[in-house]
Amino acid sequence: LAPGEMQDVIGYLFPEQYFYEQGDVARGRRVYESKGCAACHEGRRAPGAPDLAGTVQRYTPVTMSAAVWRHGPAMAERLTQEGRTWPQLQRSEMTDLLTYLNSLLRTQIAR
Repeated sequence: LAPGEMQDVIGYLFPEQYFYEQGDVARGRRVYESKGCAACHEGRRAPGAPDLAGTVQRYTPVTMSAAVWRHGPAMAERLTQEGRTWPQLQRSEMTDLLTYLNSLLRTQIAR
C-alpha cells in the first residue's frame, strides 16, 4: 500500500463493525464451497490454514480483512503453487460468507 492508503482502509472498515449487514446462510455455504474456501479451510486440510468453522469469535468485515492482511501473501503463494487463482468475492458474497461462518461458531463455556 502507498503511504496513507492504510488509513483509508481502516477508515472504511472501522464503521463496518457497527453497520454490518446480515447475509444468507445457505448462499454463504455455496460461496464457501464454490470459491474453494473449503478445500483448505475445512478441517485444516492445508498446512497452516485455520479451520474457519472451528472458532469461537465472530467474523466481521474487520476481522476477515485483518486475517487476509496477515496471511494473504502466504495464501496467494500457495494458490499459485497449486495453479489456482485468488477467489474474487462481491460484497454480497462476502456478507453471505461471513453469515455462514458465524452460523458455525462454537460456544465457549468458561470453566
